[in-house]
Amino acid sequence: MCGITIPLLGFGPTLAELSKILVLATVTIVYLVFWLSLGMLFSVVAKKTSTSILFSIATWMFFAIVLSILASAVAGALVPMPSSDVIVSESEEGPTRFQMTEEFRDAMTRRSTIQSTILRISPTNIYQNIINDVLGVRGFGGMGPQGFERTMSLTEALAANWANIAALTVGLVVCFAASYMMFLRSEIRPGD
Repeated sequence: MCGITIPLLGFGPTLAELSKILVLATVTIVYLVFWLSLGMLFSVVAKKTSTSILFSIATWMFFAIVLSILASAVAGALVPMPSSDVIVSESEEGPTRFQMTEEFRDAMTRRSTIQSTILRISPTNIYQNIINDVLGVRGFGGMGPQGFERTMSLTEALAANWANIAALTVGLVVCFAASYMMFLRSEIRPGD
């Protein structure tokens, strides 16, 4: 896409944008290789190919979809919402305004903290956090137009996410090493 759009637009990416593209590509490759190594681990553990594929798909679906639903349910169970969530202010010169109460805002913050703590075990969430910070946006979590304001430079994003990048890399190495060790210890006979 870059090769097509640069001649059409007449200008190329700056050095900062090029470095972001390279970091995004590298992090994406690490993320994809993590899932590949996990699939290899399931392939070595399972006797049948179909079982390995089902384990891989189920694991991906759990981390990509189910865990966020569970995190939301747990946060909702632990932090109930207050009964008074909105203050309505009547105004003669303008439209009616709605404002959140402090109690409601505090409950939402505690729910968000619980959800983000649970989602820290998800490789998909880790990858999404890295990408959002590298791109310099808060993502879809922000309220209103301020949700897409630039928040940090590439250096700050990498410094803030070194633990996330390390977690993906360590997960990749652990899955690959475990599958390699299990493969070496398994007896492979002709006809199996």
